[in-house]
Amino acid sequence: MKWTTILLFLCFMGITMASAQQKTFKGTWLYEQGEKNGTIQLDLYQKSVENEFDMDGALCFGTFAFSDGSYYSIEEVEVEGNKASLQQVLDTEMGNFKMQMTYNSADQSIELSTNGANGLPDKLLLRKSDIQNQETSAESPIINEVDNETSSPINWTSIIGAVILIIAMAGYSLFIINKKNEFDQVYTTEYFSATRRSNGKSPQSSSEEDTQVTGLLDKLQHELTTFQNHTSGASYLVVLKKKQHKKCAGYLRQAIEIASTNPEILHDLQQYAHILANSQKRLFDGSYSVMIAAGIATLLVGYLMSDLLIVILFAGAIAVYYLASFAPQYLILNKVANSSHTSTGFLGTLANIVGNAKVITYIFDTQDTIDTITGDNIYRYDDYSQVQASVFIVILAYLVTGIGIMYIACWRFFRNFIMH
Repeated sequence: MKWTTILLFLCFMGITMASAQQKTFKGTWLYEQGEKNGTIQLDLYQKSVENEFDMDGALCFGTFAFSDGSYYSIEEVEVEGNKASLQQVLDTEMGNFKMQMTYNSADQSIELSTNGANGLPDKLLLRKSDIQNQETSAESPIINEVDNETSSPINWTSIIGAVILIIAMAGYSLFIINKKNEFDQVYTTEYFSATRRSNGKSPQSSSEEDTQVTGLLDKLQHELTTFQNHTSGASYLVVLKKKQHKKCAGYLRQAIEIASTNPEILHDLQQYAHILANSQKRLFDGSYSVMIAAGIATLLVGYLMSDLLIVILFAGAIAVYYLASFAPQYLILNKVANSSHTSTGFLGTLANIVGNAKVITYIFDTQDTIDTITGDNIYRYDDYSQVQASVFIVILAYLVTGIGIMYIACWRFFRNFIMH
């Protein structure tokens, strides 16, 4: 299951990289036929092209600018592979037309079927603009400036890949979280007597077997770490590392296979089994602040992009972050043992900036006549600029963290469920 998840993750990265190269209807094309020519700017995957005839500077899916002064903007579009259906094309006089585009991957040209809209030819052949064409068009008053801004539209391929990755990580996390630990059981004399009978041995263990188990448990104890609780003053035997747990588990398995029935030995064995089982128990080690920040970022991105799929993917990423934050207890104890104080996390540290920001107070002496009512000629001025800057930094950090929730979730999943 672990390797399946890793392969799915690698497949998702490959799908994402491949999808970034499938933006066929994005860029600049040129039309030249006789005395009439023009420039066509397209981004049929999201509204990123500026409509220069809109007073508010609205964005659209593309524009047509011809030398006769005619100008068209694409407002609604449907893309399927190398074909695009322009559902709503508006001209400067608010005429509404429908057109079709077919992309030719051989020479990167586009055949535009105008359906005779506004006196245009039925078929227009658009040639992909190269760097030289773009430099030439910048000098021409009839051709619009090329928009070099990049974007990363999400198509169905990458969406499906992201959904598969989210489901795989969430499912594997739930499986590991609810998986019963092999040492999470009660070891009694009756249990080992029954085990010995099933293996063809006598119900009671011999002194040699008891000595072997005692030796194994002593080795196990020496591998454990003494953890000091500074608050209560108590000390505990714990596991702090994965290799340490693996070695201790090996000693305990050998002791269980020997199946000693000595009550005192069983008492010690049960304690060590409890320690190892608890060390693998998963506890939430994430940040609710990060989840809140991701929720705010999800609402903000969903509102700005008006895309329900983006909101669903962000919500899935938040769910993965929550599940992927269930770390083994030994990993959490190791972090606590190696820190001089309880960590508040990245966002918690940034939040402390606001609490530590100073309000600078300025006192000014005035030359005016002393106030006859208060008798005070000193004026106070409070400067909150440091506090405002701190709040801005924290808000910005929260938004960046929220937007990058999927990357944070993937890292936590890799650390807590692949490495440990």
